[in-house]
Amino acid sequence: PPRRPRPNYVSSVGMMHGVAVPYVLHPNNEFLPDLTQLEQLCTARTKCLVLNSPSNPTGQVFDDALLADLMHLARDNNLAVLSDEIYSDIFHDLHSPVGAGSSSTAISAPVSVGAPSVLPHDTDGRSIVVTGVSKSYSMTGFRIGITRASSDYVALATKIQEAFVSCSAAPCQHAAAVALDSGDEFVRPMAEAYARRAALATAVLREHGLWSYSPRGAMYVMVDISSTGLDSRNFVHRLLQECRVAVAAGATFGKTTASHVRVSIAASDEDVVTGITRLCEFIHAEKS
Repeated sequence: PPRRPRPNYVSSVGMMHGVAVPYVLHPNNEFLPDLTQLEQLCTARTKCLVLNSPSNPTGQVFDDALLADLMHLARDNNLAVLSDEIYSDIFHDLHSPVGAGSSSTAISAPVSVGAPSVLPHDTDGRSIVVTGVSKSYSMTGFRIGITRASSDYVALATKIQEAFVSCSAAPCQHAAAVALDSGDEFVRPMAEAYARRAALATAVLREHGLWSYSPRGAMYVMVDISSTGLDSRNFVHRLLQECRVAVAAGATFGKTTASHVRVSIAASDEDVVTGITRLCEFIHAEKS
């Protein structure tokens, strides 16, 4: 799994008496996996490759070419592929910088509902795609998950489901069915809003000389704070106390991002611009 992997990935592997081996998503590579490193980590005992795209915490998206290469690597090493695509509907492409000085209505950010998936590149049924309604439909409290995999895997998962979770509450299932039957009615406006906010966030970072990559999905962007010389946990506490802006410490996600903070763009356009502007000003004021 990516370093630092989500706790549930690690605990699930541990329950099966396995060992979770993290791989690095380096900022210098725009938080994308390095195929050479992945190949070097594979051994005769490696069983599964865990992917997360669009990504939490980076907001990065693996394109079709990269996903094809990752599936090729999995076939060569006889690995199952667990692809966490919970943010798949929140997908945007921001290769062109957008001026933050413009009004939000003037910003045009290309958006397409549906990030690239491993499925088109799975020629032999080795992928297990996990997703749900939490992010696409803002239904985090309903706890409805969805798995798409080979019939053999689904039959096995069905056997153990009763012992682990039995089933979700009936009202939650009915609500999820309504959401899934709605098509793009609710998803597209939300995806467009996140694309617009990502464009705004990227523009502010560019204006302050702190841009390093453009998030292409989910609702997050990582910002480098290494110039301040501050520990990311100390940084976030001071930012909250002195500037009234809340972000997540990069150290929470592992050593690779210890000199970063994670910004969420799940806020109004105005709050995104104001918050990231204050963040940038704080970084410049604290430069060591």
